[in-house]
Amino acid sequence: RGIKRPCFYCFRDKTNSNLIWFIPISSKIEKYEKIYNKKLNKNGIVDTIVFGYVEGGKRVFLIQNMFPTTKKIHN
Repeated sequence: RGIKRPCFYCFRDKTNSNLIWFIPISSKIEKYEKIYNKKLNKNGIVDTIVFGYVEGGKRVFLIQNMFPTTKKIHN
């Protein structure tokens, strides 16, 4: 807490084990609640922003900004 570094949720791709997906996590709850509610009112569904808890604090998982990277092996 109080550390201002990027935080990500990571998982390996089920079909390509060399791909690792990163989902940015934000602590800006109020900002993303407003965006979430606006999208929900407009579209009836929001699948780009997910709220959850990390280390006991409410956080936002920004699915809309997720990105892959490849596993690089150094010899």
